[in-house]
Amino acid sequence: MRNLKKIENVSELLKRIKFHLEKPFSSIEVKGEISNISKSVTGHIYFNLSDHSSSLSCAFFKNDYLTACSINPELRKLSKGMNVICRGPISVYTQRGTFQLIVKSIQIEGEGNLKKQFEELKSKLASEGLFDLSLKKKLKTLPKKIAVITALHGAALKDFLNVFNRRSKLTDIMIVPTLVQGERAGKAIQDSLIKTIRYNLKQDIENKIDVIVLTRGGGSDEDLWCFNDEQLIWEIFNCPIPVVSAVGHQRDFTLCDFVSDVRCETPSSAAELLSQDGMELNVKLNNIKKHLENSCNNILYQYKNKLHSYKPDQLFYKLNEKIKFLDNKLEKLNVTKKSDMIFSLNEKKVHLDNLISNIEHTVNSKVDNYKNKLNLSHGILLALNPNSVLKRGYSLSVDKNGKVISSANKFDNLKDNEVILRYHDGERNVSKI
Repeated sequence: MRNLKKIENVSELLKRIKFHLEKPFSSIEVKGEISNISKSVTGHIYFNLSDHSSSLSCAFFKNDYLTACSINPELRKLSKGMNVICRGPISVYTQRGTFQLIVKSIQIEGEGNLKKQFEELKSKLASEGLFDLSLKKKLKTLPKKIAVITALHGAALKDFLNVFNRRSKLTDIMIVPTLVQGERAGKAIQDSLIKTIRYNLKQDIENKIDVIVLTRGGGSDEDLWCFNDEQLIWEIFNCPIPVVSAVGHQRDFTLCDFVSDVRCETPSSAAELLSQDGMELNVKLNNIKKHLENSCNNILYQYKNKLHSYKPDQLFYKLNEKIKFLDNKLEKLNVTKKSDMIFSLNEKKVHLDNLISNIEHTVNSKVDNYKNKLNLSHGILLALNPNSVLKRGYSLSVDKNGKVISSANKFDNLKDNEVILRYHDGERNVSKI
């Protein structure tokens, strides 16, 4: 008879793993770089301990954390990027089927390699002008076409489309699938960006891409490291199309955020930004539509009331009165009856023309007479102009208050020795001897 192998349920399996795993790892030391650190409302510290290729979940519970801080106050400054040595046991969390390091003590080694690499590359690219704010391209108002470079089935794309489709229907979204995590992701994103630019060059002006959105959801520093690829940063800097970076969450920063023309904290905030003008336009169009509908309804209501108020016999009566009014007006305009009046008007017109001609002649004579008188007066004024006399070689002596010294007696009685000699082309100050 064949032996039947016992089939375990999930709880039994995890309990067995917990028993075999926790005992040999009851007290270990492990070093790495802190990432994704957070503090719960209860005071527990959670973070990942990472190296170049792997990551380990860690929990630093409140009592152990406070005890460690009392020994080393520097532990209160634990932050992302620190290199540390953690001591404690491995614990299996059976409810989720995961394991983590329960940290009992921490020794700080220094700044982590990833953070150091990030800061060094950031400083290098900044010195080369890649983050210069004056070089940022402005986003187009009401973009007609947006290219989104991201993972095809990722949560970032889903969030972006949900927000955008809810807020605006006026824009075409072109999805460019790419890898957004892993060793090959940096090169994959770079290739996707280049393909998007080449595609855009082949399009006519109506189908051009107005903006490129580079996005993915949050993750650890290791997960987002592909967005710090130096070649990718240069491609974004040289991209002729404005680029919006929406990588990770609010607290996440990559070099793509610094080189892009606009940085958004999340995929959803990027969708809100790019659909803002479209949403405002929709609101305006809806308001205009409501206004037109109300105006049309009011006009129709007025005409309906007028139509109901008119009866057939009243319409015929008003029409007949209108015809009589026009007949009387036509009778008054009869040319044959008005012939005498027309001839009389012609004679008056001829008489008026003669009067106008006489008036013009009289006015012109008066104007010529006044012109002659004006010219004569102008000549007299020129002859009497003191400057004209001075131009003939004479000078005018005045005191410092501008009063004319008209005699030798006044000259002798001057209290001030200063005398001003005024010529036609200027003045000179002299002193009495």
